[in-house]
Amino acid sequence: LAAVDRTALAAVLPAIKRDLLLSDTQLGLLTGIAFSAFYALFGLPLAGWADRRNRRNLLCFAVLFWSLATAATGLARGFVQLASARMLVAVGEAGGVPAAHSLLSELTPVNRRPMIFAVHSAAAPLGALIGLAGVGILADLFDWRTSFFALGLAGLPVLGLVALWLPEPRQMAIPAAD
Repeated sequence: LAAVDRTALAAVLPAIKRDLLLSDTQLGLLTGIAFSAFYALFGLPLAGWADRRNRRNLLCFAVLFWSLATAATGLARGFVQLASARMLVAVGEAGGVPAAHSLLSELTPVNRRPMIFAVHSAAAPLGALIGLAGVGILADLFDWRTSFFALGLAGLPVLGLVALWLPEPRQMAIPAAD
């Protein structure tokens, strides 16, 4: 889901450029530094959260945050608003990977971890494909703004699944006797 939201912008850049009268430099900033700098900057403290606190809650927060920011992308009326929305998507997504990796490590038997991480890693290019093709199709049917609203809404069922059914192993652990 994160890869879908991350790559979707690239599929509709020409429409956004026309609609918001953006330059190629602005488009480059949107698809480069506006996302990657915030992803890197927030990745470290959010990974620290995953090390010390409830990872399921971090994952819920991350999915909610990047989904709302993705939907907010469709509300942008200019470069600053669009860049801000993309930066917020990056912040949310920066919390998803450390929480997911930590949970996958703890919830998966050691002998199955290579397969689980392979599947998790394979999801990124699949998500990119869906993001590029899916948003392109939605934008053709509706417009680029509606595409981002739909993507943002798509995160809500995932959030519900994570919140309701994903365990936090640290809460299930039995404290050691003194």
